[in-house]
Amino acid sequence: MREGTGMPKLMPTTGERFKCSACDQLFSPPPVPRGARPWTPDEATAKLAAEFSEHVEKAHFPSRPEGATDTIRPEERP
Repeated sequence: MREGTGMPKLMPTTGERFKCSACDQLFSPPPVPRGARPWTPDEATAKLAAEFSEHVEKAHFPSRPEGATDTIRPEERP
């Protein structure tokens, strides 16, 4: 994460694209499944927010216990 930026945020770019303020990774609402109706603005926002939240946990805070509990295993003793 860049120095002094605090918590990463989604920053608007062009169209419906956004970027992470900490690493410049691009995000956009996921494509609509084939044959489904288009996303409502609220659905698109929720899906984008969930994707970004997952990115922040994995890329910028990988050592947080909440995000790593499923990959941490107790040490086995003989």
